[in-house]
Amino acid sequence: MRCTWQIGLCVLVLASVARAEDAKEKKSDIPSTSQTYAANEITATVQDAKKTNEGGSITIRVEGVTLTTGGSRSMPRAKGSHQDYVFDLTSDAKIRIMHLPPLLDDNGKKVSRTPEELQKLKGNSALPGYQAEIGDVKPKQIVKVQLVKLRSAKGDDAKKLYVSRVIILGTEETHPNAKQPEKKGDKN
Repeated sequence: MRCTWQIGLCVLVLASVARAEDAKEKKSDIPSTSQTYAANEITATVQDAKKTNEGGSITIRVEGVTLTTGGSRSMPRAKGSHQDYVFDLTSDAKIRIMHLPPLLDDNGKKVSRTPEELQKLKGNSALPGYQAEIGDVKPKQIVKVQLVKLRSAKGDDAKKLYVSRVIILGTEETHPNAKQPEKKGDKN
């Protein structure tokens, strides 16, 4: 009986050690930029962005157009479509914002930033825009994301894409390619 109890205790200790090692391996599953190579850069609309203990993830919507034909004599028609994608961020992903939000004083009036403040907000990076965090990425923002793949990955890992850089370009309302709202007076 005593031997069975000792074997059971050893099994429990080994299982907890194995779980702790698995947890360490999962944290290291998030690659850094040095472990990746550039795959693509796309502009899309943010649907969701989350910060997690391991890094973060971003859900983006990519808009597209599909041409369809009704028959041999009909004209092709364009049909809008979209696809949502979820990507994990690399452990050292860079988040940048192209246009800073206005700085307001105590009375609610806009105040200009000094060149020193702007340089501090830009940081020591040669990347465009100003430093930001994953918390600054909000739904309906237009972003440019740099997609990367793991170096020397095999199998399914070779196909997985990560995001190493997010540049916030603006919101759907302020982006130049955004749809303009119809005016109430127009009945054309």
